Amino acid sequence: MADDVEDVLPRAVALSWGVAERPQRGPKRELSVERIVDTAIELADAEGLGAVSMSRIAGELGFTTMSLYRYVTSKDDVLALMQDAVCAVPIPPDETLAGGGDDHDWREGLRQWSMATIDVMREHPWFPDIPISGIPLMPNNLAVLDWGLREMRTLPLTDAEKMSTALLLSSGATLTVSHHALRENHRKKAIVWLAATLVLGVCFLFLQGFEYFHAYNELNLTLASGVYGSTFFLLTGFHGFHVFLGGTMLAVVLVRMIRGHFTADHHFAFEGAAWYWHFVDVVWLGLYVVVYWL
Repeated sequence: MADDVEDVLPRAVALSWGVAERPQRGPKRELSVERIVDTAIELADAEGLGAVSMSRIAGELGFTTMSLYRYVTSKDDVLALMQDAVCAVPIPPDETLAGGGDDHDWREGLRQWSMATIDVMREHPWFPDIPISGIPLMPNNLAVLDWGLREMRTLPLTDAEKMSTALLLSSGATLTVSHHALRENHRKKAIVWLAATLVLGVCFLFLQGFEYFHAYNELNLTLASGVYGSTFFLLTGFHGFHVFLGGTMLAVVLVRMIRGHFTADHHFAFEGAAWYWHFVDVVWLGLYVVVYWL
């Protein structure tokens, strides 16, 4: 069974879900995947991601490097497991399941979700240095995403619209981390997170296009459908244009940042583009009430 799972899932994903086969021989009482990952996180927090290597982890644990390979197949597995481990943030209980009903403040819930995302990046500055190799498949990453979607469960939105909101709010968080990194003179980190913001913006526009396709072909909602149809496409289209414009501004800022035009003290162009992007975030939340709720 374990072999079948590992044929389908990457080794790190299988380990994170606890479905990978564990070693039968070796120092299993003293060593575990969890100890390896925790040690790697401690090294990265103290000295940066560059300090994390299989030999260094083994030395910190007091084992040989080869003994680690009984538990993980490569350093890439360790990095992926590190990324998921630090996403194990406290998630508020579901009020609906607890008997609290659906009368909850979704704005406060999304604020807490966004701040939790930012706190992870602040507490572990190496987090953005780990490349994103695909969609989130590990338990803690999915739990955080599910938390954000759960906060929007009472809103009259489709799944695509909820995902669009999660993407846009996530882009605000990544942009904030990029700004803090630039102010602390961590140029590489600022570049990585600014690029991530652009990717999230592009994904938002893609989902906006999917929503239009769904409205036209399945809901028969067009500009000629009356007041709501014209209002819907006018407001969401105008907002989409601002997302495109803000993304263009951030792309220019990214190029300038790569060329070294900004310093920790002088980066007004970055701040101006960031203000515009956050304004776009706030406008999207306003569209909730006007377009999707009323």
